[in-house]
Amino acid sequence: MRLFGPLPSVHHFPASAAVFSTGDYIALGGILVALLLYWFGQSATTTHDVQAARALLSGVRAGMASWGDLYFAHPYTEDRMNAMAQTHYDYVINFTWGYIYEIPTQPVAALVGGAAATSWISEETVAAAGAALWQMDLFNAIARQHNALARQHLAEIVDRGLPEDRRRELATAAHHSSYMVHKAIGPATWYPRLREALRSDVTRLDERLARPDKRFVRYLQGRRRSQATLPIGPQGGSATPPNVGSRDADGPAENG
Repeated sequence: MRLFGPLPSVHHFPASAAVFSTGDYIALGGILVALLLYWFGQSATTTHDVQAARALLSGVRAGMASWGDLYFAHPYTEDRMNAMAQTHYDYVINFTWGYIYEIPTQPVAALVGGAAATSWISEETVAAAGAALWQMDLFNAIARQHNALARQHLAEIVDRGLPEDRRRELATAAHHSSYMVHKAIGPATWYPRLREALRSDVTRLDERLARPDKRFVRYLQGRRRSQATLPIGPQGGSATPPNVGSRDADGPAENG
C-alpha cells in the first residue's frame, strides 16, 4: 500500500512561490545592515588598537632620544671609559662632583606589559625591550652608587680647606666609580637594536593605518556576484537560489 503519491515536479508549484515577498527583502536588508554594522565596528576596534599601539611605540621612541642618545648611542671602549673616569677625578680636584643621572625604565617596561594587551607590538620589539631593561637596571644601580658617594662626601668635596691627600682619595674614588658606570654601558648593542625595532614597528603601523580596510570591498564584490542569481523577475520567473559557494569567471565567490 502506497502512503504517498509521486512527488510533484517543480512545474507543479504555484508561480508565486518562486518570488520573494516584500517581507523577505526586508529581512535580507536587515541582515545586510547588521553585517555592515558588525564589520564597521570591527574595523573601528582594529583601528583604535593600532593607533594605541603606535602611540605607545612612538612615545617610547621619542622619550629614548633624550637619554638614550646621551648615554648609549656610542659604545664605550676602554679609552672612553678611562677618559670619563679622568673627567670625574678632575671634578673632585676642582671642588665639585659629576653626577650621572639614572634613566627612566617605565616606558620600556610598558612595551613588555603592553604586548600582553595587543598583538600589534612585534615579538622583536618585546625581546629587545626585555634585553634593554636588564641593561638599564644595571646602569641605574651603579649610577645610584656613584651618586651616593656625593651625598656622603659632598661637604668634604666642596671644602677648599680639605687636605690634599684626602681630596685625592675622594677623586680616586670618583674615578673608580665613574669607570664602573661606563663599563656597565660597554658596547651598548641593545640600544640600537631597540631603536631599530621601534622604528620598524612604527613604520609598519603607519602603513597599516594608511591602508583602507578591504573587508567591506570584498563583501560588496561577493554581493554583486550573488545578486546575479537572485529571483527578482516577474511571477513565473526562475527561482534559482544564490549559489554562494560557486565559482565564476572572476574566481571564487566571496561569502562576505
